[in-house]
Amino acid sequence: MNTTIKPQEIPKFLCECCQYNTRNKKDYEKHIMTPKHAKRTQILQNTTGNTTKNPHLPQMSDNNYTCICGKSYKHHSSLWYHKKKCDSKPENITMNVEEPEPHPGNNQYSGDLILELLKQNQEFKELIIEQNKQMLEMSKERSIITTNSNNNLTQNNNFNLQVFLNETCKDALNLSDFLESLILTLTDFENFGPLGYCGGITNILVNGLNKLDITKRPIHCSDLKREVIHVKNNDTWHKDQDKEQMIKAIKAIEHKNVKQMNLWAKANPEYKDPTSKKSDIYTKLIDNSLGEIDKEKAQKNYNKIIRTVAKEILVDK
Repeated sequence: MNTTIKPQEIPKFLCECCQYNTRNKKDYEKHIMTPKHAKRTQILQNTTGNTTKNPHLPQMSDNNYTCICGKSYKHHSSLWYHKKKCDSKPENITMNVEEPEPHPGNNQYSGDLILELLKQNQEFKELIIEQNKQMLEMSKERSIITTNSNNNLTQNNNFNLQVFLNETCKDALNLSDFLESLILTLTDFENFGPLGYCGGITNILVNGLNKLDITKRPIHCSDLKREVIHVKNNDTWHKDQDKEQMIKAIKAIEHKNVKQMNLWAKANPEYKDPTSKKSDIYTKLIDNSLGEIDKEKAQKNYNKIIRTVAKEILVDK
């Protein structure tokens, strides 16, 4: 019995790192393009640090195939056959990782740097606190200066007003003398018809003041918003508190005007006929010439008259 032994086929292409072999060149080329092959090859290269030779792969030198044991062959098949018998194993790869040499004083330098930064931070805080104190002091000084300036300005204004009243207007009439000097006419009385009580009194008072020079007037207003009025009586200027003097002046003019009733009646006797227009006019004149009996309503009329007159006697500062 003859037994035919087929010779063992020797792979032509071998990838040692992947333990892959084939006789088909195209299959081999496909293999070396696979991610698996690329990954393993990269690992071996990174491990050995050699990008040109890899001890796990057959090396070509002068068209020879070299085993890791050092033997070289001209053909790849010879190398493969040799590897079947070769007992050589890849040497353990030792990686030497160089650790950076410690620089003397590094730790000390870091500590000093931290201390320096903390020191600078503290100094910066102290600087900010000091600046805030200075700004606060400056603010207080400005406030004092502003207050003093306002006080001085107020004092100067008061002083100027006093000079105006006591020097410029030293020859002004007393209010009582001014009221005595007022001469009312029937026209003044008749104006109470269309103007009413407030308008009639205001008209008489303002017309009387306008006939006088400013320096001769017995009343002046220094603050229109607050209706501060200064009155001269008994040869002395003083502020009219609670508008007392002005209200007396209004009542005095009212009294003088009422006296015109009889004169108007004598000049217009037809008023006695209730069917005549003069009778209606006379009745209206009497109603408008007399003030309100109710105190609250009367005070409103006084305030209205004083407010209007104050605009006419405001001091031009």
